[in-house]
Amino acid sequence: PEGDPRRELSLPLDPRIHFALNCGARGCPAIQVYTPENVETALSSATASFLRDTRVDTETCEVELSQLFKWYRSDFGENDVEVLTWVRDHARGEVVEKLDQLLASGFAPRISYAPYDWDLNSS
Repeated sequence: PEGDPRRELSLPLDPRIHFALNCGARGCPAIQVYTPENVETALSSATASFLRDTRVDTETCEVELSQLFKWYRSDFGENDVEVLTWVRDHARGEVVEKLDQLLASGFAPRISYAPYDWDLNSS
């Protein structure tokens, strides 16, 4: 919270961390190994990989995101356009193309959230 003296000691938040942490459920990001040498590349790769499941419908101006974006919304932006811009800046391929088209359309996008799969991963 604002005014919390611990904030002076904390590091700036990198929202990509949400795509690196794994709780063991199927809806969680894939497990990766992070080292000091690969952390930047690995975080970018984990984020882009997780964002592949983003659904963008340019006809209806709807975007379906993971529940992670609902739970940690303020980490990604203060409004829908900021959140979608963050997604566009960190995604790859068709998701980027569709978000570019949607954001340039001038229409207000609607965000929905995909159900989260809490079933445990099994080996």
